[in-house]
Amino acid sequence: MTGTNSDGYAGQQQVSAAASDYNVTYFIVQQILGRCSFMKLVQVVGVSGGGVAPVGFVNVKPMVNLVDGAGNSSEHGIVYNLPYTRLQGGDSAVIIDPKVGDIGWACCADRDGSVVKSTRAPGNPGSQRRYSLSDAVYLGGILNAAPMQYVFFTEAGIEIRDRNDNAIVMGATGITINGVLFDAAGNISGAGTVDAAGEGTFDGHTVGAHTHGGIQPGSGSTDPPTG
Repeated sequence: MTGTNSDGYAGQQQVSAAASDYNVTYFIVQQILGRCSFMKLVQVVGVSGGGVAPVGFVNVKPMVNLVDGAGNSSEHGIVYNLPYTRLQGGDSAVIIDPKVGDIGWACCADRDGSVVKSTRAPGNPGSQRRYSLSDAVYLGGILNAAPMQYVFFTEAGIEIRDRNDNAIVMGATGITINGVLFDAAGNISGAGTVDAAGEGTFDGHTVGAHTHGGIQPGSGSTDPPTG
């Protein structure tokens, strides 16, 4: 029953657990399931590998504490060397590696996958363990802060921004790159491209209401702008 036994340990059993054969069986099944890991909220505490290379591994710490029958809590230890997922098909990938502090799910396999992790090929289970957190895969991207750079699929189109304030926004009027609009007809417009006097800059050269010297009448083209 709930409380401490003669050895001072607190148990999970309630008075109702012994009320019938069904309750006894139910309690036993619950205790067995409690030894299995399925999905756990975890936080990344270390990252290895990644980048333009094969997918790497993370070290994680489960975030939901353990609680004994007396209500005392204790933190989990660190789980090492869990592979993480990447959006990839063949040799094409979107690379967004986990960072320390990220929160995600550890999804636990039903068999020991350590052999496959080390060989990246089919193989037998590494041991008899089942539903262990040691055989989890990290699925990231939940309960995290607002991003500083992103690809955003909106109702109007697609928006791409990086942490340096560069932006590409795609919409019905065309593609805007850092405030300069390129429409489907090949026209270019936007703040700062040409001022009220018809002057502006492009590719480091002054363009607009100015002249070019050394031009001979005929079918030839002008020299590039020189400013």
